[in-house]
Amino acid sequence: MATVTKKKIMKASLLIAMALVCFILCGCDETVQKEPVDKGLINARQVNMLNDIAMENAIIAQRTLYPYHFIKDSEQLNELGQRDLSVITKRFKNYPGQLNVQQGDTPSYIYQERVALVSQKLENAGVDMTKVSIIDGMPGGSGMSTDDVVEIQQADRKARTDRREKYPRISDRSTN
Repeated sequence: MATVTKKKIMKASLLIAMALVCFILCGCDETVQKEPVDKGLINARQVNMLNDIAMENAIIAQRTLYPYHFIKDSEQLNELGQRDLSVITKRFKNYPGQLNVQQGDTPSYIYQERVALVSQKLENAGVDMTKVSIIDGMPGGSGMSTDDVVEIQQADRKARTDRREKYPRISDRSTN
């Protein structure tokens, strides 16, 4: 009798297993409807991605935080400053460089706090600060060479001096 019961249990288990497999397979046979592809949306995303890459390249080339990157009368970065610093930080994690933090008309004590904050944020993000310098300098990029800029400044200075000598100011004429 025990063998008959075992056979019945085996048959019942086999039937349950086959039914379960059939049920699972039927569920997998469901036809999935594809959503229509919005090519305009794909194109817009591609353009945005290219714009983001171009923007990051410009931020890296410029390597400059201006006073408008900070909350007015504060050392704290605003959203734009945080975004630009995060792009610069990614770059400085792998490559050395110079970061320009423009003082502009910011009071010296706030400017020093800004430089300290930026330096701390870079260091906290894992940037090796022995390979990065922070200065109040001109933005980087593929502009003119330094020699050309110096030459233009000297020519401009000479032209202004010559103009003053040729056309003295009224206040200068009254002292003669």
